[in-house]
Amino acid sequence: MGESKNAVKQSKSIFRTMPLCIFSWCRVSDCSAKVDVVFAVDMSGSIEEDYENMIDFTKQTIRRLPVNADAARVSVITFRDNATILFDLDDYQTPSSIRNALVFGRSGGETNIYQAIALARQSAFTSNRGDRPDVRNVLVLVTDGIATVQAEKVPEEVAAAKGARIEVLVVLIGKESDVRNVTGDPMYVRNTNDVTPVSISLVNRLCTTAETV
Repeated sequence: MGESKNAVKQSKSIFRTMPLCIFSWCRVSDCSAKVDVVFAVDMSGSIEEDYENMIDFTKQTIRRLPVNADAARVSVITFRDNATILFDLDDYQTPSSIRNALVFGRSGGETNIYQAIALARQSAFTSNRGDRPDVRNVLVLVTDGIATVQAEKVPEEVAAAKGARIEVLVVLIGKESDVRNVTGDPMYVRNTNDVTPVSISLVNRLCTTAETV
């Protein structure tokens, strides 16, 4: 009887420590999505504690997308006090070239979510920066969700983006992540264990939805 109990305890312990992504729900589906994706990545001071998870999540997700001129195009915006386009949708059109471009600085400063979304809508998703008029546009906002600059303008800018046919997907990073200044149905990366399964879930969402739009 004692041996049986020990065996059960041991099997439960093994199960708890197994990687989350051994199950079918977190495998990447076959993806040839035709989609223009802009990642807006929070580099403000409030993200510092979860900086590594945020960078790892962003890199993993982009590396899983079928990046090329005729499938997925990717652009990256970084933001803190202000927002900046790191590279355009048509700058890198092979998986290897975009991997080399994923270089991020250290975090610091305020959190200007409003300007990140506005920059995506007004500039990143334009034809002179590689946006395709007949392709689905998705903005992936990676942040702790707590805007500290022009926070009152965030809901209005999200609405403007949606009005411009830009889908806004929100990934909230960290244990203290908040949704009070961001609308939508967010995905959560609360710790290191969430990085890979949430990244795969996001890629599947981009791929699956793209085929039905």
